[in-house]
Parts: sequence; structure tokens; C-alpha cells
Amino acid sequence: MSRATPTVFPLVSRLRIRRRRKPAPPAGPALHELAEPACGARLTPKQAPASLSAIDYAPETDAVRDLMTELLDVLSATSTEHAPDGLWEPRRSDALSLVTEATELLDDLTRVITRTRRGLRAVDDRALTRFYDRAVHIPSPRRP
Repeated sequence: MSRATPTVFPLVSRLRIRRRRKPAPPAGPALHELAEPACGARLTPKQAPASLSAIDYAPETDAVRDLMTELLDVLSATSTEHAPDGLWEPRRSDALSLVTEATELLDDLTRVITRTRRGLRAVDDRALTRFYDRAVHIPSPRRP
């Protein structure tokens, strides 16, 4: 290669490429120390409970049982209706209706599974609320 025909590589090699450094951790209180509950108290990390426990989920056992029972009922009914012998038999034999029927069946099952997941997330949210309510709070300092 002659010097008369410049290429991209020599130009790129002349550029200074700076490596990014990891940002320093923020100074000051941690994010969980800044959270103020509605009562005006602050949660401190030393006084917070370690993690969620069975106490937080105890009121939700019926809700979880109902969600899972509904899911299993729908799956059982779908299995009985569409695959009584353990093998799925489409109603029609042509390829387009086969794919359409499979998609509709999968959509129905996905809806039920999504509803169950949403319900379980709501149970987790309520348990987390109970967890935070159970946490020890100290009053926030009053400003003059």
C-alpha cells in the first residue's frame, strides 16, 4: 500500500481512545436510608428486618391456593377437551386451520398463566407492604 492512498486504519490509530472509569459510589446516605414512609419516620438499615418471612405471606395462603386451583382447573379442562388420550388432535387436518387452532389454544393458556402470574405478583406486593409495615421505624428529625 502506498502512502498516497490513505486508509481508515491509520486515521483510527491516531485517535485517542479514553477508557471509561467506573463511576465512584455516591457519597452520602444509601437510597434505602432516604426512603420516608407515610408516617414521617425513616427506615434505617440496622433496624430493618432481614427479609420476607412466612408472617408476611400468612394472610395470602387462600389467595395463592385459589390462583393455583384456577390455573390447574383450566389446564385440566383444556387437556381433557383437546387431548383426551394424551395426544392433541386438531379438529381439521389442513395446515392453516391446524396452525390457527394451535395459536388460539396457546393464546387461551397464556391468558390464564398471565392472570395467575399477575395474581402472584399482587400477593408478593402485599407481603412486601406487610414487611415494610413490620420494619422498625425511627422518627425523622424535626426541623426548627
